Amino acid sequence: MSSHVHISTEIDATYRADHVAAKALQYSKSFDVSAISYGRAHWGTKKTTKETPAPYYGFLAGLVASHRIHRICEIGTHEGGATRAMAKGLTGSPDARIVTVDITRDSDQHLRKQANITKVTGDAVSANTVARVLNSFSENHKIGLLFIDASHKYLTELLVFSIYIQALSPEIVVIDDINLNADMQNFWKKITSGRDPSTWIDVSTMYPEVRSERVGFGLLTLPENRYVAPMVLTVPVVSNLKKRVRRTMQWMSVPGFR
Repeated sequence: MSSHVHISTEIDATYRADHVAAKALQYSKSFDVSAISYGRAHWGTKKTTKETPAPYYGFLAGLVASHRIHRICEIGTHEGGATRAMAKGLTGSPDARIVTVDITRDSDQHLRKQANITKVTGDAVSANTVARVLNSFSENHKIGLLFIDASHKYLTELLVFSIYIQALSPEIVVIDDINLNADMQNFWKKITSGRDPSTWIDVSTMYPEVRSERVGFGLLTLPENRYVAPMVLTVPVVSNLKKRVRRTMQWMSVPGFR
């Protein structure tokens, strides 16, 4: 008798990207995000303020609700519009939370009163920032959704994706602006290459009302992560003050610089 075990490579409908997107759009109709403004524009003179929501805010709320996601990591908070939209889709689970990362404090005034949102200020790929994010999920390094809307540069996006995919094992990843520039196009091509085509999609090609095809809106499912066991771990964090002290001590110990 053969001991060979056959493992099916067929993707469950739950993880088909087009199915995930369709369900998210359906659920989005239940959410009113009209009061959530985008904030300062990243385009043009970058001095104008957009008082209306981004077109994908409702989709994000629908995605969270339709897949009963209650643990979310966001890289690139800006003024917290997408963060607040995703929060609308959270269930009443006591475990429900969003941890969002940005190098600016532009979102602080909008998020400080949100009990289920933790803002981490810092460079998303620095060891200290990663540690602070992981410690915000310390009882279980496993999330349902990773949303990336960050630098739009190839290497930084690749580092963000690689670090947080490994660290938090999300089952769904959404990436804004995948067609914005050559860096983003190459990044999207890199992370989808070799993957089952049914697990990824540019949502803008299906639903242009969610996002213009000119900029794109990537959705990627990682069905393999449903089998990842929870990990309980607290990661040491070194304060910036301690870092400066260490650097000073190292500098003072170098011959010729005392």
